[in-house]
Amino acid sequence: MQAVINKDPNVVMKKRKLFKREHIDGWLFVLPFVLSTLAFFIWPLISSIVMSFKEYSFLDQTTVFGAKFVGLKNYTDAFNDPVVQKAFRNTFLYSAVVVPVQLFIALGLALIVDGKIKGKSFNLPIYNKC
Repeated sequence: MQAVINKDPNVVMKKRKLFKREHIDGWLFVLPFVLSTLAFFIWPLISSIVMSFKEYSFLDQTTVFGAKFVGLKNYTDAFNDPVVQKAFRNTFLYSAVVVPVQLFIALGLALIVDGKIKGKSFNLPIYNKC
């Protein structure tokens, strides 16, 4: 079975105009999201990556593009700094302790609310008020 193709030039032109108009409308609806993503996410991300490879300070009078390129020196200085090493150690320790504890507390509370456990009638009004 073959599809019937309408080769009338007027119909073809109307379909092209409709397709073009729908295409433009689609981009106009997406444009605010694209512009805000570029302005508030992509541009700051790129500029912070560029600044991380340069010797730049907001207090200097030079621009980001005029600052001296230092390569990975900023990263080696940061990772060799004892304060940064302590911050990484504290973050890892906090994550290793707090996440499992919160997980077990959440699972225990879920079991209390869901199961036939003594004290459920006492704890259930607390959850209903939240």
